[in-house]
Amino acid sequence: MTNRPLVIAHRGARKYAPENSVPAFKKAFEMGLDGVEFDVMSSSDGVPVVVHDDNLTKLTNLHIHVHKTPHIDLNNIDIGGKFNPYFSGEIIPTLKEILELFANTNMLLNIELKEI
Repeated sequence: MTNRPLVIAHRGARKYAPENSVPAFKKAFEMGLDGVEFDVMSSSDGVPVVVHDDNLTKLTNLHIHVHKTPHIDLNNIDIGGKFNPYFSGEIIPTLKEILELFANTNMLLNIELKEI
């Protein structure tokens, strides 16, 4: 444990990549931050996905609700292109994908579970 304040990337390094995306979490790790914070909610078919807002308008300009959409359809929604064309094709990650991403690291994971 450390005596200094921990530096936690809120929704990943969202200044550098789309919030709550795999690139945002990878960037936080590359920057040597202590941990990441992210939110989890369920798709309509019960798949835990990493996303902050149920309504995807802010990320995509599409009026789609995560809790009303099956995971297979969420996989076809680009959450990166609006942030920067470089990130076009990024999709909403599952909780499993993010847990696997950090499985062999010492990153602190601050997970907020959301219910709609």
